[in-house]
Amino acid sequence: MHKTFTLNHTDNIELNLYQYGEENCHKGHRFGPAVRQHYLFHYVISGTGTFYSEFGAFPVGAGEGFLIHPHEVTTYCADNRDPWHYMWLEVDGLIAARIFEECHLSRQSPVYRPQPE
Repeated sequence: MHKTFTLNHTDNIELNLYQYGEENCHKGHRFGPAVRQHYLFHYVISGTGTFYSEFGAFPVGAGEGFLIHPHEVTTYCADNRDPWHYMWLEVDGLIAARIFEECHLSRQSPVYRPQPE
């Protein structure tokens, strides 16, 4: 299952949502290598996979997410046994970088993992 919704509203210079969607990947599904023009955040609902960038391979599982920065070459692959189901959103704008920095996401550390309470 693949759903993508594209928005044509790019009039807010502070933060724009360009696209969002959902994908329930097949075993071993792969995207990339590719370069994105905007920030792209994936949140994994179930399953597992691996995100690859110039900074390494990052395993990501249910309840976690990963951030792709603009102009960064990346690849991501669903696990062969337990493929991921994720939702994603593509954003950009003057405050986008700051929002992700406040979430402690960077090119070197692109994986979101919730902190225990």
